[in-house]
Amino acid sequence: MNLIDTLLYCDYNGLTQIAEHPFALSHFGMGERVLENHLKYYDAVEGHNSQLCLPAFMSSFPVVGNYTRTQNEKAKQFAISHKKPYVATSDGHRVCDVGISYINTKDAIGTASESKFLSDLKAAVHSGRFTTHEGYESLARWINWVAKFKIGTSLGLDKK
Repeated sequence: MNLIDTLLYCDYNGLTQIAEHPFALSHFGMGERVLENHLKYYDAVEGHNSQLCLPAFMSSFPVVGNYTRTQNEKAKQFAISHKKPYVATSDGHRVCDVGISYINTKDAIGTASESKFLSDLKAAVHSGRFTTHEGYESLARWINWVAKFKIGTSLGLDKK
């Protein structure tokens, strides 16, 4: 589905909608204009992504582009200026990355059913009733997983 159809489907079904690393354009971020045009459908903005661990000065390297910590700051400022909550995510590509960053909800999230869990989570995110824990993947660990990913995909191991 295209973006608007996806947003409408998720809205109709009561799903939590978070704009994922919107300013990391080299990593499929939507950019400011698209986010502004569709902001009413989002419960929050991803303001901190643990995998955007590269320092800002590295953006001058062609391979890195805008995939730096600067994109987190832009996303946070955007969320604040547009009165939207922002979340922190690990965006982990490996199990060991889970929990680098996260949110702590101020209200209990029900686990009696999937629908209760999803509705409680949406309410907490939409209302901003949470705090964030913001960490970064270490540069060495980030390089390690990216190297494995690049080598694996270049050898076609992702197709097996």
